[in-house]
Amino acid sequence: MRTEKCSAAVCATTRAWDLEVNNAFTEGFTDGYSSIIVIGSDCPACGARWLNTAFPRLESKPPSEGIIGPSHDGGYYLLGLKSPAPFLFEDISWSCKHVLAATHTAAKNNQFTLTQLPPLGDVDHLDDWNTLLASPLGAAVNKVLEKNFGGNGTASLDT
Repeated sequence: MRTEKCSAAVCATTRAWDLEVNNAFTEGFTDGYSSIIVIGSDCPACGARWLNTAFPRLESKPPSEGIIGPSHDGGYYLLGLKSPAPFLFEDISWSCKHVLAATHTAAKNNQFTLTQLPPLGDVDHLDDWNTLLASPLGAAVNKVLEKNFGGNGTASLDT
């Protein structure tokens, strides 16, 4: 895993969310960070606004509490911790609609509290992509796609 130090966080490029997110937290805490937020790369709506909301909320909590941003499909797009919590990643059936519920259960079973942010949509399937493009964020996404890849942002999805 490649990590880069940022102003207030560790940015991690992970091969798979479910395989390495715990390691990202472990490495960040080992490197001396006191509050770490990890976001999924499949939630374009989770931008600076949500990070600027999440960090102050996380920093006001004790180490036995964290924050989580639920996604509409039963998973989550953001997880923030102030201490290692490997139990949040054990015995979870990843990539299914029960990830969020299982994570909350693991937290509760370990006397750990997760405060939820508002739910956001992520992009796992073509229908999710089409929903994103039809949303207010869609125009900005199409601009970026057109600028970087040319043509209409939806054209590449026809293959």
